[in-house]
Amino acid sequence: MMAWAMRETEGDVKAGDDTVRRPFEEVYCDLADIVFRFCVTQVGSLAVAEEVTAQTFAAALAAYDRFQPSSDPRPWLLRIARNAAIDHRRRTHRGTALLARLSRFAGMRSSSIEELAEVRDDVRRVTIAIAALPTRDRQLVGLRLAAQLSFQEMALVTGRTPAAVRRATERALRRLRQSMEA
Repeated sequence: MMAWAMRETEGDVKAGDDTVRRPFEEVYCDLADIVFRFCVTQVGSLAVAEEVTAQTFAAALAAYDRFQPSSDPRPWLLRIARNAAIDHRRRTHRGTALLARLSRFAGMRSSSIEELAEVRDDVRRVTIAIAALPTRDRQLVGLRLAAQLSFQEMALVTGRTPAAVRRATERALRRLRQSMEA
């Protein structure tokens, strides 16, 4: 008799030692927003982030049969997204203005035009500060803040150790804070 159990993290179903792959549509529905937010931090434009997100999921769908169903799909998808963003930047040869307009209207319930203008100014300042960071720092900030990954998950995306990712992220965030204060 087989015991079926739902995995809490990934939602893959286990049948004894065999793990059954979740439908790709479920993975997409669960993670599209996280991947999109990360892409915005990497390319700086909502329209371009939508394109990079679409490219990410197209590549992920093509490679889904090689994905290990016992693994968390977030680091796997974010690595694909990271590579798609790098490819985009190589193709366009342009610098990015990170976090562009992402939080401009997200969750805003502004009661006045002054508040809206202040939020827009804050987003602009943060966008400029993040865009000035080196590529690696920008990726780490995007993975930590926009994608909300743990250091362990960030390590899977970047191919570095969790300790190295933690130190590098702390340095990147320190540089970001310093540039914001200047």
